Amino acid sequence: TKLGMDYVWAGDGVLDGGYDCSGFTKAVFASIGINIPRTAATQSALGSYVDWNNLQPGDLMYFETYKEGVSHVAIYMGNGKMIHAGGDKVQIQSIHTGYYKERYLFSKRIL
Repeated sequence: TKLGMDYVWAGDGVLDGGYDCSGFTKAVFASIGINIPRTAATQSALGSYVDWNNLQPGDLMYFETYKEGVSHVAIYMGNGKMIHAGGDKVQIQSIHTGYYKERYLFSKRIL
């Protein structure tokens, strides 16, 4: 239901007109009763590490984008796809896309 919503820096949802990456992941997890922190960096402290080759749907993927360290988060969907609030909207992309593959740091499993 959030696919295609606008990317909005620090956005937490409809009231803000859209989501940023961690606002999106927080909202998705909240929709299934799991409360996680608000920022990508604080979300990255949760869960257990998952190897790239063992990703499962629902795993959180972390990236270094606009600043040093964790600065972007996405949800792995399976079949080499992730969903995230990035660019200008909530979108599905390949995890093999050059931009994100080059900036990938690690993944964690919370579920």
